[in-house]
This record gives sequence, structure tokens and C-alpha cells, in this order.
Amino acid sequence: MMEMTLTDFAKSTGVTEDRIREYVHAGLLPSHQDQPESAWQFGDSDQYWLDMIACFHDNGTSLDDLKALMLPCQTAKNEASQSLMGLFS
Repeated sequence: MMEMTLTDFAKSTGVTEDRIREYVHAGLLPSHQDQPESAWQFGDSDQYWLDMIACFHDNGTSLDDLKALMLPCQTAKNEASQSLMGLFS
């Protein structure tokens, strides 16, 4: 997937722009949290997280509960990536 604007990302995922904004501002798509909205670009990693977030949220999980779940998931993903990079360096 190429990097996409918010509008294109919303169209490709079927998740509304407002809901994506809500997830970014809640810290659930944290790579964009400190950027102005006009600079947001979404890619494969965002698609992965958005799919998981939307599934949980659509099934009744609150944003606060999602934030509590996402931190360990993101930490584990980062640690796994670093370990793999260490194998190939």
C-alpha cells in the first residue's frame, strides 16, 4: 500500500474520516498524534492497527480500554521488530 491522505485512507478502509481522527486524537494511531492533520499520511502499518481498532470498537470496546490494550501490543511489535533487525545486522 502506498502512503495515503486521510481522505484516501478513509475511502480505502471504509472507516469514516471522523472516526480515524477520533482514533488518532485518542492515541490509537500514535504515529500521527504530534503532526498537523494536513501532514497525515497513512500506510500498511496504519491499516493493520486500524483494522484491529475498528473491530474491537465496533464490538463494544471503549476507546479507554482500547488504549490499555494497544500499548502492550505496540510495545511487543516494536520489540519483535528490533529483535529481528538484530538478527540481520
